[in-house]
Parts: sequence; structure tokens; C-alpha cells
Amino acid sequence: MRVMLTLFVTAISILHSPLLNASPVSSYGQWGSYFPTGKIFARQLQNNGASAGYVASKQEPGVGRYDLYHSSSSNVCNSGTNVEQFEVKYCSMKNMSNGSISYAQFVVFNATKNATSSATYRITVPTINGEKTAQFYWDNNGNNVIDSSDTGFIVSCPGDGHPYAIWNIDSIPNIMRVWFKQDISGTGSNYSRRMFWQSLVRPPVSKFNANWGTNGGSALSIIQSEAFWCADDNGSGCPIGGEWQVGAGSVGYLSDGKQWPTGANVAYGRNIWHAKDLAPFWWEDQWATPRISNGIDYVSTFSGCN
Repeated sequence: MRVMLTLFVTAISILHSPLLNASPVSSYGQWGSYFPTGKIFARQLQNNGASAGYVASKQEPGVGRYDLYHSSSSNVCNSGTNVEQFEVKYCSMKNMSNGSISYAQFVVFNATKNATSSATYRITVPTINGEKTAQFYWDNNGNNVIDSSDTGFIVSCPGDGHPYAIWNIDSIPNIMRVWFKQDISGTGSNYSRRMFWQSLVRPPVSKFNANWGTNGGSALSIIQSEAFWCADDNGSGCPIGGEWQVGAGSVGYLSDGKQWPTGANVAYGRNIWHAKDLAPFWWEDQWATPRISNGIDYVSTFSGCN
């Protein structure tokens, strides 16, 4: 989920140590700098430039609202396209160690929909063991896993959706993980699909893309690694017993009596790269192209499907 949000000029940042507050000083700008809107990109295989699907982004009305289109076809407005809806929200963060409350902006994943339908499949964060099930950690020792050295928070955001990424990009890696449910009726009446998602965001590095320009090129890119598990009470879309679709981890029964990932032994299954102001989107070995085209790369403007 992945675009530059031009309306996020009202972003509020908390500028202190992660050990004391929710967010350290943003050293590398904000999440929206790595995701341009109003473009459609071809995801390409890094080794030969072959197309591996398309990604498009559209700014929606309201501060911090955008839609992200994923399609295996060059026509991102067909019935098989998955549209993810995102929004920047101001969220509270409860320190897991001392209970203190602080605040930060997060990109929130609100819902999904089909490009040719008005039905919206909303997402909600349940409560397990009496706590909201969205957790954020500063990976203070940079070892890419959650441990006792990290600063952890319970994140609570207003309205639908689950936190996807903290708005400020910093030199300290961070880990977002969430247990959440999705309504599969499109009416908000059947939250039978259970999902777990964990994301590691590491500081930007210079990343080379062989498909940029004639001889390739480099750009400052953040690295996002992901693990994902899903189950459905009715076996619709995901098996009743659940499965790891990306990565792996331990699974058990939580306080709601249902089987979920426990959060232990999570292993990431893919990397996504986002380059600042250039918009390459790299999924494993697949890239979306920057704003220029040399006949191999592909990019065009995008204003939605209506």
C-alpha cells in the first residue's frame, strides 16, 4: 500500500526520543514522500523488464485519503482489480511498559473494494486479552524482530481500519503488527475473515534498479518487509484453519477462542522497496517504474475509473 500524498501538509510530528514518546525526529521525510499519486506503473521483473502486473494510485477527497489499485492486467479498472483504501489519521499510542499516552500520525488501511463495484469490505481491529490488537515497536537494536529492548505501543486510531505505517520515516527501524478482521459482505455485517499482518520498515538506503533508464539507476529507498496470515470462519477466500500466505510464524488460540498467529517466531516473506519521489514499487524482484520512460519502463497519468 504505496503513494505520495500531496495533501499531507498538515502533518503533526512528535519530535522526541522513541524511548519517551511515540515518534523520534523524522530524518528522512514522511511516508507520503515515497508514494506519488495520480500515476499508473507497470511492475517489472528486475532481471528482464517483463511486466508483472500494474499498480495505480488516486488521491481521494479529504486530507490524507487515497486509493491504491493492484491488477494483473494493464486495465486497472477491470472487475478483478483489488482497490485498497488508505487514510492518514492521528492515533493514540499507549506505552506497553509504563502506560503513558502519546500521539502520532499513521497511514491507516481502511478497507478494500472492487474497481467496478460500490461494495466496500471494511476492516476493524478487535480486542484480544482486553487490548486493541494493533502494536507498534521501535526496533531499538535493529535486529528486525520484537524483543525486550524495543519500545512497544498499543495503537488506537479513530474509525475503521488498522494502522499500516507511522507517518514519519526515521533512522530507527520499526515494526507494525496487527490482528484484524474484514467484513466480507460489503455491508459491515459479516466480519468473518481473520487476518494477521506484520511489517518491518527499515531506514532508506540507495537501491539500484536495472530498469531505470538505459543503464539502470539508483534512488534512496525505504525497505518494507511483510508477513501475512488469513483465515475465514466460512472458508471463503481463506481456509477455516488459516494459512500463512506470506512468511511464517507460530499459531495458537487467543482469548476470543479462535486460532490466530500468536506473534511469536514471525518470519518475513517478501520485501517491498519505495524510492523517494520516484515511485518505484518493488515486490520481491518486481519494480514499478519511475516517472520517466525509455520504452521499457511504463508510466502514465491516472485519475480513477469513473
